[in-house]
Amino acid sequence: MKKVVSIFTLVALVISCIGIVSFATKETEKNVDIVKDGQSIYSITYSGFWTNEDGSRLEPVEGLRDALVKATGADVRFYRSEDEINDKEIFIGNVSRSIFHTKKRVEAGGTYTVDADLIGIGGFVISSTDDRFILASATNIGAWNAVSYFVAECMGYDVLNAPAEPVSTLSVPASINIIKSDYLECNVQVVMDIAGTDISEYKIIYPANADNKTLESAKNVRRYIYAMTGIVLELVKDTTAASEHEIIVGNTNRYDVSSLSSDEYVNKIDNGNLILAGSADYSTNFAVEKFFNKYANVVSGVYTGNSVLSIDGNINTTEKMPFNETVIEGIDYSDFTRDNIAKLLGTQETPCYSDAKIADTIYESLKAGNPKSGETVFVVSNTAKYCTCDKCKGETKAFLETVNKVAEKFASENITVGVVAINETRKPAVSKMADNVRVYFAEPYICCAHAINDASCETNKAIASDLAAWTSVAKNVYVLDFTMNYYDYPSTFPNFDIIHPNVAYYSEVGVDGILMAWEKNSALLEFAELRCKLLEAVFANPTMSAEEYTTLKNTVIDSLYGYAAEAVKSYIEKFTAASTDHFNIFSSPADILPIAKDNTKTGAEAYELTLAKELANLWESIYKRHEAPKEGLFGLEMYEFNKNYVESDYYLPLHSRVQFTEWLDGNIPAADRHAVYSDIIASFNK
Repeated sequence: MKKVVSIFTLVALVISCIGIVSFATKETEKNVDIVKDGQSIYSITYSGFWTNEDGSRLEPVEGLRDALVKATGADVRFYRSEDEINDKEIFIGNVSRSIFHTKKRVEAGGTYTVDADLIGIGGFVISSTDDRFILASATNIGAWNAVSYFVAECMGYDVLNAPAEPVSTLSVPASINIIKSDYLECNVQVVMDIAGTDISEYKIIYPANADNKTLESAKNVRRYIYAMTGIVLELVKDTTAASEHEIIVGNTNRYDVSSLSSDEYVNKIDNGNLILAGSADYSTNFAVEKFFNKYANVVSGVYTGNSVLSIDGNINTTEKMPFNETVIEGIDYSDFTRDNIAKLLGTQETPCYSDAKIADTIYESLKAGNPKSGETVFVVSNTAKYCTCDKCKGETKAFLETVNKVAEKFASENITVGVVAINETRKPAVSKMADNVRVYFAEPYICCAHAINDASCETNKAIASDLAAWTSVAKNVYVLDFTMNYYDYPSTFPNFDIIHPNVAYYSEVGVDGILMAWEKNSALLEFAELRCKLLEAVFANPTMSAEEYTTLKNTVIDSLYGYAAEAVKSYIEKFTAASTDHFNIFSSPADILPIAKDNTKTGAEAYELTLAKELANLWESIYKRHEAPKEGLFGLEMYEFNKNYVESDYYLPLHSRVQFTEWLDGNIPAADRHAVYSDIIASFNK
């Protein structure tokens, strides 16, 4: 889901152009004057939606007037939309809460009403009709965003870097149609059809008994289409009479998905209807996201297509999801790897798993916890101690056979038995695991510098072989992926390029689920938002090519970091190229990116700081314009300053800059840090 910060990225690009006070339009486009020869042509009209309880105007309304007055010196008039209607208005509000004079305004066209559920709390619409400009949003946050965008993009006026003298004439394009959504970033107005039928002819159908997740999937279809086209499709239950053109979401009475397994989905156009469905809520959600990614050019919450989108009428895809489950934002892996054998058996002694009574005892202990149908219980032996009797021989085979016996006892109850393949149990020692056993494959010492299937890395080569062996003997295998759970937090961790090949390998060998293992209380990983976006996209399409992954990475960086994107790309490229050949989650910052030292020299001269200076200068290029606020900022000026300071180009990579500092501190002894930092700072702007 697209966050509010995406709205600000475009604004930041414009307000960096200092001193521009008229909107740059194509020669064929018509402009209209908001202020001419120092006189206000347009008034600001606001609905009761934007008033406080005492009747005073909310800050976004005041902010727009302040910007116009500061830019031109003109006396800009205010009117309440409930009181009167004017010939030339800049209308701010949402007429769903403003009933007076609504009919006459709406008859003239334009978008006056927006729904937070459709566009998000930070979303807004700017439209025009005749002699009226409309800034519509559903929340105060959206109103601020709309005013900011209108001033910066449409007026071309930078409130933080205003000209010394007001301008006498200020114009904007006569025709404006801008939609900014929290759910999807789309920078063009799209004309869309499905199999030759205009998208406006469709209704979205969802199951009458839909759970919240399936209903949310149907809403996402509606949100994405609105963000792209500006068209609001009707969302109706499948109990209504069939209409001529429908987008069918989920397991409805319109299309039978009973033949699909829970991890299968269908994207299909049948008799003009678009079907996006799975038999389960998660497979339906995948069907929706996969359709927009594969057929509608949506990549990680960004529409990357052209202004015309025509959906082929021959779509007919029924496939399995790459993975039944993926957890992107990190799990506490200790819940899966904590040894519980002593607790289950009630003794600290090493058990003899060749004794059939052991399985009975474990089963009874697990039953005492009253597990319910569909749940998973765990039998975890994360130890180097195994019975050395003549039957067990100190091996893990008897333990795994015991797990099978426990699973067989639970089979009729629809309960899964989870076992972790780690340490001594990393290699499968049996020919087959019971169907209701789920194996959690875990290797904390995986090399994070190489892809798991990189044959040049002996460590990962052995790990990949063991994982493939497990998928051949177990029906259900999950991976606890430790490649981002670095122990030395915070530290720089340059391994973005292994995300795609690792997930592709998991898919290739038939892994059923991936859980990204990192501590929830240490979740601010280096460029964490970028990692999560890349994982989300690759989980959905693990077979993408290396070229597609590179394009994806660049698209996501551009979307997240705005004007700082090129610096972020360069930073990632430089520290990736300079990192050591092998490192894992326990490696120190100095092990990952060592800084050479010449012991014959002292102070900063003793260290090879070329890379450090290059990286520091990249951070300086991002942060140098973020100074402390000037005294007297208020209204739109303070909003713009705060937005520039904390949103996309500053706040998102902030923790990554902290990790850069930790890397330096990990290489430089405390006694030399002042000299080294002084030398690095002296390199700025050279």
